[in-house]
Amino acid sequence: WSINDFDELHGWLQLGDEIYGEYEVPHGDHLLEELELEEGWYWLELELENGAWDGREVYVEAGETTGVELRPERGDPWFRFVELELLDTDEDDHADTARVWFNGDTEHEVLDVWVMLRVWQGDHKVGHMFEEFTLHGESGEDTHYFDWSPEEAGDYAFDLSIGPEEGDDGGDGGDGDREATDWWEHEAVALHPRGGGENHAPELRDGMVEPESGTPETEFTFSVIYSDADGDAPEWVKLRLDEDRHVMSRSSDGDGGFGEGVLYSVRLDGLAAGDHEYSFIASDGKQAVDTDWHEGPVVHSGAYGVAISMEPLVRAVSPGSNANFSVTVLNTGGQEDIFDLTTQIIYTNSSVDGWSVTLSEQMVTLGAGDFTTVIATVTVPADAAEKDTLVFAVSAASRGDSTVAGQAVASVIATEDGGSFLPGPSVAATIAAVGGTGVVASFRRRLRD
Repeated sequence: WSINDFDELHGWLQLGDEIYGEYEVPHGDHLLEELELEEGWYWLELELENGAWDGREVYVEAGETTGVELRPERGDPWFRFVELELLDTDEDDHADTARVWFNGDTEHEVLDVWVMLRVWQGDHKVGHMFEEFTLHGESGEDTHYFDWSPEEAGDYAFDLSIGPEEGDDGGDGGDGDREATDWWEHEAVALHPRGGGENHAPELRDGMVEPESGTPETEFTFSVIYSDADGDAPEWVKLRLDEDRHVMSRSSDGDGGFGEGVLYSVRLDGLAAGDHEYSFIASDGKQAVDTDWHEGPVVHSGAYGVAISMEPLVRAVSPGSNANFSVTVLNTGGQEDIFDLTTQIIYTNSSVDGWSVTLSEQMVTLGAGDFTTVIATVTVPADAAEKDTLVFAVSAASRGDSTVAGQAVASVIATEDGGSFLPGPSVAATIAAVGGTGVVASFRRRLRD
């Protein structure tokens, strides 16, 4: 069995060269463990996580019970307690001093000891304090403290060690050859320089919105990087979108913390159709900063639409020739769409075969508000009679909405003269019936607008 005079600690029992078991060793109470061993000599050792240990060699007789008491003891001296206190000496609402309280103890009536405080940023030691003291065993009066303040804001971890006063302390760099008999560690805490000085205003950079355009159903992500030379966390970071403000949330830790920059973002959908503008604003609790206004996002109505135009309205060519027409397709909807292009012969007074209409493109993809031009080619048969006429249509159908389509109409007249012709009454009536008349002018006005 064993007894532990320290606070409850994790420990392990070693039998010979092997670890027999690990335990939470109670404080001031017995931990009983029974082992069934063959007759012979054995080494038993109990070690605690603070370095205290006890061990001995015992002989176990066959058929007998052998009792062994292990009382772990630690090297002298040790810490009775250690406590970290964060102080704001310049009253600027930021901790600037780490005060490490400690009380040493010894089994001796009087013992000269050393105590060393080390300060770390990650794996780099950035601070070191070393003092020599005289401890008086069991007096309870050996309470001291170290005060340490950084030169720049950051996160700092601490460890404290104690040992008898013998050997080299390592000078200002610390880590000499003196052996510690007890130690203490504390995780990193945030500290600022003492004296505060002038506050550095935070900065906002790399503000953006993705995507830059969409529909009311689109989810837009607004993001900006917040940084502060003092290492101050923001009291708030907000998006200003038109007349509204939206609280932003921290999206990443950033490799260098607030000193290097941390990403903040907010996601919004259901934006009204139209052009928007945005900027960002933030505060470290002392100063507020904002960014310039940026245009975006552009929110389209979300509906599908198409307009189509063809020029010229009438073309006269010789039999056996081709007549080319410019067909312009405009996406009037609020989002990218694919349009299938087709042709149709609506009317002809010709009695000969061989008339045909072909397109340079069968399909076009257009963003919201974009347009493109394709070529429609009409082949006139070589044996077409004078003034034989063909009326045809080119249609554009939306793949996004099968009910959305547009159509433009034009005509070709076969003539050896090659002059200008107006369509006859029957042709004009056909064009009017399918809506070709007046399309070009209104289409041009739309492109102009």
